[in-house]
Amino acid sequence: MCGRKRHLLVDTLGLVLLVMVTAADVQDRDGARTLLSGLATHYRRLRVIWADGAYAGALPSWVRGLRKWGKVRGRCRQRLATNRLFWTSVVLSWRAAASGAVLDSQSVRTSEQGGARGYDGAKKLCGRKRHLLVDTLGLVLLVMVTAANVQDRDGARTLLSVLATQFRRLRVIWADGAYAGALPSWVRGLRKWGKVRVEIVRKAKGRRGSRWYRGA
Repeated sequence: MCGRKRHLLVDTLGLVLLVMVTAADVQDRDGARTLLSGLATHYRRLRVIWADGAYAGALPSWVRGLRKWGKVRGRCRQRLATNRLFWTSVVLSWRAAASGAVLDSQSVRTSEQGGARGYDGAKKLCGRKRHLLVDTLGLVLLVMVTAANVQDRDGARTLLSVLATQFRRLRVIWADGAYAGALPSWVRGLRKWGKVRVEIVRKAKGRRGSRWYRGA
């Protein structure tokens, strides 16, 4: 195929550590050398990188020689299916342990092909809407796509209905004012024990846009 290629280094939770985009004809090993050259000075606690057979050859020894101490070793595995199973099990175990989450939605403009679409009066666009529940690291717990004219509260009821039997450690969901009303009490009634509460985070009076908090 003719296009571009993303070279990615992610941690065991699937969070991106390094990313680089090249032409699609760049070999995986060549792109990896450029991508991983930053390990000489960054991510000092990183000790092992797993990769598939496309990265076999001289790359593992080259990576090991990037540092004088705290060396990184590369392990190439031919059985890519095993790697996928490993990553999936890590992410699923993390998802099951989530105790806090954020609920939100996003409307995007789409064409008439590919499924239902509607008009979102608030965003003034015609397309589809993603309803998302993510944990405090931004990892997706639940996702659902509807027409853009579906109200946030209505989409949230369908999305969150699985909390009756799943994500048993989840205790609090933060959401904006679009989810105020009957939704918090409905969510609280989904379980007889280990109840989940929805906390509505309202924007400060006079504030425009979003406010971001940086962790310590």
